[in-house]
Amino acid sequence: LSLTSGSNGSYSVPSSIAATVRIGRRFHDDMKMDGYLDEFRISNTARWTDDFDDALPTTAYADDSDTLLLIHSDWNGGLFGDGSGNNNDFTATNVAVTDQVLDSPSSGKNYATFNPLADGGQTKSEGNLKLATGNTTKSRILSTFQIPSSGKWYCEAYLDSDAGWAFGISKSLSDGFGNVGGLSGFYRTVNVSIYDIDGVNLTNGNSWPTGGVFQIAIDADSDKVWYGMANTWYGATADAFGSFDSGDHSEVITDISDYFICGSTINSKVLVANFGQDPTMAGYVSITPATSEFVYEPPTDFKSLSTEN
Repeated sequence: LSLTSGSNGSYSVPSSIAATVRIGRRFHDDMKMDGYLDEFRISNTARWTDDFDDALPTTAYADDSDTLLLIHSDWNGGLFGDGSGNNNDFTATNVAVTDQVLDSPSSGKNYATFNPLADGGQTKSEGNLKLATGNTTKSRILSTFQIPSSGKWYCEAYLDSDAGWAFGISKSLSDGFGNVGGLSGFYRTVNVSIYDIDGVNLTNGNSWPTGGVFQIAIDADSDKVWYGMANTWYGATADAFGSFDSGDHSEVITDISDYFICGSTINSKVLVANFGQDPTMAGYVSITPATSEFVYEPPTDFKSLSTEN
């Protein structure tokens, strides 16, 4: 983007642009960009003069003598702080630290999100991590990452205290929560129960508290999955809740690497997933994270669903 005085078609660009520069919105109307911004830089020279399709940046911009303003999405000097050293800091309005997602364009550190291309009709926000769907169809949405063919994997989600959500593992976009089959994991009605992939209630009337941070741990090599809430895990053999037990999983799902992490909400209930990029769950969780990635320390050797792993 090069800003100069003059005109372009029927729209004039004023000589003084200080009050009219808009990023993510056209200056002549209210049409806004439907997307996310990362690495915003203003320079006093042209950075590219030719097609740059083959030279797109894969790392954060670095400050140099031609940089007038540099805003990193993960700038730790303060939200919208100027990383150029010129102190041209932005003022944050209606944007919180929890709106930052530490992800792209950091090479090898791209985390899973929910996938808008594998979505049965969920209402998404917060970088495709939050679901809050107003209808009652019980549609499903799958993660961008399929469960890998080997290794141990972990994710968690904040879930509303009211009935109307499911969080687990599926490969189907068919409507329905866990009790209809095809979605293994948590299902919140009057209580929070765990259903297996065939739609059978595993917890037999036992239930967790109705809201909070829920956990999924997957061992792809053994097709085993564990379901937990606030570090209290369900073991199917013991039919009880307790500490994580590597020998007592919640369920075995044959060919689990064919599946994805799945979410579903109705009646505007809230589900916010964390695959490692935001342990605050968009500000819904206020406890101190156990790690830089998660609210709770994953079980030993379990990792985030990210390109780094």
